[in-house]
Amino acid sequence: MTDPIRLRRRPGWEVALPDFLKAAEGRPFCWGQNDCVLFLADWTAILTGQDFAARHRGKYKTARGAAGVLKRMGAADPAGLIDLHVPRHEAVLLARRGDAAAVPAAADCALCVGIVDDSGSKVAVVAEAGLARYPLTSAKVAWRIG
Repeated sequence: MTDPIRLRRRPGWEVALPDFLKAAEGRPFCWGQNDCVLFLADWTAILTGQDFAARHRGKYKTARGAAGVLKRMGAADPAGLIDLHVPRHEAVLLARRGDAAAVPAAADCALCVGIVDDSGSKVAVVAEAGLARYPLTSAKVAWRIG
């Protein structure tokens, strides 16, 4: 982990999580506006007040552009980007509500990062028509956010 962000959860995050997920339900996937990294960055900004993607918003519109941004940030993929900023959980099932997790969700992406939802048992990720939820047990890695 290089240049880690000190993340502390803000008071009231427990109420903000279901509201954030509900607002994201109908928003379709769009590179540079509503993709898996920006979805997680949006949540992290609400949860902690720090937006790790602020400098890169609106700077890409394609998968290729996103890959270029990741490379410039020092990561090979979205999971690698999260590794640069926050610690991984030793075991995926230790992830709690509001934490980040990565699931094999899309054919064009090895791992898609998302948020452990308000049930604590699913990972919400951005999908073509809005949010999709995958069992936390399918997650390959998880990170402690705050």
